[in-house]
Amino acid sequence: MRSCAKTAERKSKERKVSGKVFKFTADLLNKYLQFPSAKNSLYSSSDINQCLIQLSLSQHYAESGLADLSEKCAPSSKVPTGRTFRGRIERLAEKQIRDALIQANDQVLLILRSYSIFRRRAVVAIDYTRQPFYGDPDTKNVIGGRQDRGTTWGYTYASIDIVEAGRRLTIYSCTVNQFSEKAEIVRKLIFEARARGVHISLVLLDRAFFTIGVIATLKSLSVYFIIPAVKNDKVKEAMLNYDEEQQVKRFTLGNKRKGAAFNLYLYKRLADQLPKKKKLTISDLYFGFATNLPRSLATRLPSFIPSEYRRRWGIETGYRMQDNAQAKTTSTNYKLRLLYQMVSVLLYNVWHYANFLLCRALKKTFDKPLLTLTRLAVHFEGFFIGGLGPPRH
Repeated sequence: MRSCAKTAERKSKERKVSGKVFKFTADLLNKYLQFPSAKNSLYSSSDINQCLIQLSLSQHYAESGLADLSEKCAPSSKVPTGRTFRGRIERLAEKQIRDALIQANDQVLLILRSYSIFRRRAVVAIDYTRQPFYGDPDTKNVIGGRQDRGTTWGYTYASIDIVEAGRRLTIYSCTVNQFSEKAEIVRKLIFEARARGVHISLVLLDRAFFTIGVIATLKSLSVYFIIPAVKNDKVKEAMLNYDEEQQVKRFTLGNKRKGAAFNLYLYKRLADQLPKKKKLTISDLYFGFATNLPRSLATRLPSFIPSEYRRRWGIETGYRMQDNAQAKTTSTNYKLRLLYQMVSVLLYNVWHYANFLLCRALKKTFDKPLLTLTRLAVHFEGFFIGGLGPPRH
């Protein structure tokens, strides 16, 4: 009986929190994301925004998704056709979309900041995410890359995320195009995170950022970093001279005239981490990490760097969850794609906000989500269909 009562209490609080967050999200979009319309327009910005939320969480295309939603709703509900929906979005300028969604996301972060989420210094990760593109490669902002799902072309976005349990959030996201320099992207993301009150203790990046420019930028910004070293000839030479007593070596990428100096931390793979093949190379035996963490710290805690670096998977998990909160499209209109991508970031952070509120209501520590994104989507759809959302504007 006690177990049933607890389950009923949890479901009640889950629904209450979801309702609060649904209204908060709709109000937030209504405040910042206004769609131009004629005076006699049938659909308000509120109608478009609520349909945008539903399309994103259901991962549907505009045509089929809104048709399905219309079938579920009462005849009096205002669900536009896919064509009308896209037409209203395409009237906005790219800058309007970007500014509106950045402001909306900042409001989510501001509320969480009021709960002291950002009080402690944070481990953050910087990475790229890529969405495959199958059309004309000369389309705006489409850039080449590795083969992925049948294409080498795609839209690329960079983001900076807090990757610690209990406060995994996307702080800022920006578009990457063919003219973007990695070092400048890193500088911008760290600047934007600091501007939002994030005190950075450590930055984690993947091996694609193992460049002179990025390392020099990170050092100039006075932040600690960890980057897996690309196993070039010079790094392999250091591995050949591995000394268990001195696992940290001073290393220069490039040359003295134009290079970046850092501590190269060599980590010997454990037996169960070795690849299963007959002949192992020096690259198979060691990991190399570029870092400006003090040598004494790496020496005193030999497992510190590998264990800290594993946190970087938090940003990969974040990208997967954002994919689960993004509407689909085959359109080549970049404004539509940008809107879908930025709304997915907003909904990802809103989901964490909902879990934070639920943990507070249940008097539990927020170390992992109690409310799944799928479950939150079910609640949101129920509120939309049942008319429990905010008043229409």
